[in-house]
Amino acid sequence: AVAEHIDTKSVMKFFESELGRTVLDANSTVWREWPFTFALPACEFSNSSHESRATSDERRDTIIIQGIIDMLVKIPDGLLVIDFKTDAVTAEEAPQRAEFYRQQLDLYAEAAAAILNSQILNKWLYFLTPAIEFEIK
Repeated sequence: AVAEHIDTKSVMKFFESELGRTVLDANSTVWREWPFTFALPACEFSNSSHESRATSDERRDTIIIQGIIDMLVKIPDGLLVIDFKTDAVTAEEAPQRAEFYRQQLDLYAEAAAAILNSQILNKWLYFLTPAIEFEIK
């Protein structure tokens, strides 16, 4: 029943793209649904309204971040973080919707870089509808 709801054309379009071809490259190591747990100093957590008022105790506090990265790709120069989204957006709406996910991708990237002791090269969102990729810079 689940298979009936998978947009195979959108998935195929991903693997036909330059990003998808990088994933399929023999020199790439791909981790799918990569779970992680990462300790982040509370003062580094991006919450600007609270950050400027952080007390000395809060600067020593730790926030535990847990997540699952849809696709983490190690290429010779570093890591790519790829997150697939099922939001029904148009191509024109994708950049604005991507901003909604910026903090998530930034945290994913920070965690993966620290855990794997590697540099993050790029962070990508792939919106299954309308089958487009969007780089988070």
